[in-house]
Amino acid sequence: MKKTLKKNLQKNLKVKLVLSLLFLSGCNPKSSETFFESILDLKKYEFYNDDLVLLKNTSIEDGILILSSIIQNESIEKRILFYFIDLDDKKLLKILESPIDEYVGLRYSLDNGMFYLLKNTSSETIYVNNIRDKNAKFEKKQLFEGIDKYTPFEFNVVDRTTYYTKDLKGGCVFNFKNYIFHEKSIFSTENADYNSLSLPLKKRNVFSYLKNDSLNIFCFYNKKEWQKKIPLKKTSNGTFFNSKIYNLNSLFVVKYNNNLVGLDKINGKEKWKKTFNANILNIYFYNDRLVIICNNHNSTKVIQVSDNGQVIKEVFLKEKIDHKNQIFFLEDKIIVHVSKSKNSSYILNLTTNNFENIKINNNQDLKQIFDKRSGKYYIKFGENIYNKAI
Repeated sequence: MKKTLKKNLQKNLKVKLVLSLLFLSGCNPKSSETFFESILDLKKYEFYNDDLVLLKNTSIEDGILILSSIIQNESIEKRILFYFIDLDDKKLLKILESPIDEYVGLRYSLDNGMFYLLKNTSSETIYVNNIRDKNAKFEKKQLFEGIDKYTPFEFNVVDRTTYYTKDLKGGCVFNFKNYIFHEKSIFSTENADYNSLSLPLKKRNVFSYLKNDSLNIFCFYNKKEWQKKIPLKKTSNGTFFNSKIYNLNSLFVVKYNNNLVGLDKINGKEKWKKTFNANILNIYFYNDRLVIICNNHNSTKVIQVSDNGQVIKEVFLKEKIDHKNQIFFLEDKIIVHVSKSKNSSYILNLTTNNFENIKINNNQDLKQIFDKRSGKYYIKFGENIYNKAI
């Protein structure tokens, strides 16, 4: 007991000493290196330090970091490679060379360890590889007649149910043998965002598209279960605000214009509706609640809404968010990266509603990464991947 008390006292004295030194030296805000908690350092992997490797995209699906790259110089023929790293044990699971030799138009999805790859202008062919099997080669799967007319901007596979979405021609949902649903429609460019899929991806998902000034919603769980239509109003310039659908544990939440509607997952019935007198900038997930960033005339507010539509907490940010500022989300914290000239970023703790100033090195780019399977948020900052702020 005495030893434990002694250790705690020593620890507290060290903390007080560090804080005193920081205060005396004028280093009040935490630096980005001490504020974010890194779970992966990419410099430890040999391929990341190779000058021939040009990284094109970074994504995370179901806890697996996926890096796509192009390798090319005067003596080596261009190759497209995918690297798969398990964020739990930090193992490089596999390096795959793409059977498709052109990077533009590549779309991929990772589902239960199976990596699906296609070129959106040749959507009748899907290549599949098991990333957990080091010896597995790509298998080529030829799809059914008529599917080649789609050029999906987004492509997802969930338990072998495949979704082609954000296509100007429409979109479809199918498995590898038969259509589940097929809806062809002509969309103008500004309406393609209405042709989308709920996130995060779960066994039960909803697919939406715009038709006849209504948002048409279809729910799938191996087959089509229910459908719903929500009438939309055009803006003053004759267009529509884009819509998004959030897949919480207990219900679907549809965002359209500045409205949120909670829908029962089993039958699609409306459970609640909430309208905001402000422009919704973005929505995040936190403990099965929604964290909503709203702009009004001269301020930005953060509103936490429970899965039953009730406001839990709300707080104003220090200034109105505009194109000069960036917002990031990690666990229970919002990071606001203010314009480079000011160099004064800060965080909002959603549990306490407290603010804390931080310094972020502007020489390194921050990128928000959303795991569309688990619903977790990450940040890539320089060569590191972070999953929480401390």
